[in-house]
Amino acid sequence: MINDFVMYLVSIFIIEPFDARISDALQGAQAPAAVMEQVRGCVAAAPVVLAEKVSGDWGWAIGAAVTVAVGVDSVEAVVTDAVPQCGPALAAVKPYLTEAAGEA
Repeated sequence: MINDFVMYLVSIFIIEPFDARISDALQGAQAPAAVMEQVRGCVAAAPVVLAEKVSGDWGWAIGAAVTVAVGVDSVEAVVTDAVPQCGPALAAVKPYLTEAAGEA
């Protein structure tokens, strides 16, 4: 029961905002298909990896949700820390996300 509550917090404060932010930003980005595929793989893998991490370390999960909620850490930083395979994908797409934000 506690594990479900902690997973709910992680879902609300980390997974959903991460998925929404990346998906919204990528819609306007002109990133190459290979980069987009890397990011989609990261977005698909992140919830599974985060769920495993939550079940093994509630303290990390609660701390991560709180730091994101109060703005100490970005969702991307928490996901990259917890899901190392997302690091290269997010780094590859970052220039395209910056360009898309600048055009808006």
